[in-house]
Amino acid sequence: MIRSLAWLLVRRRAGPGPSDPRLLAFARGLALGALVGAAIAGSTVWNRRHTRV
Repeated sequence: MIRSLAWLLVRRRAGPGPSDPRLLAFARGLALGALVGAAIAGSTVWNRRHTRV
């Protein structure tokens, strides 16, 4: 998913017309949300594993 978004951004910037800043902001927000979600999920798994041991 991230690879296809990066490809879309590169293709969009290479075009002759002006690039849309909303696309870059969307991709940045999507990536940031994925990282935050992964951190929360990892923390939850880590805490559950340590409370069982």
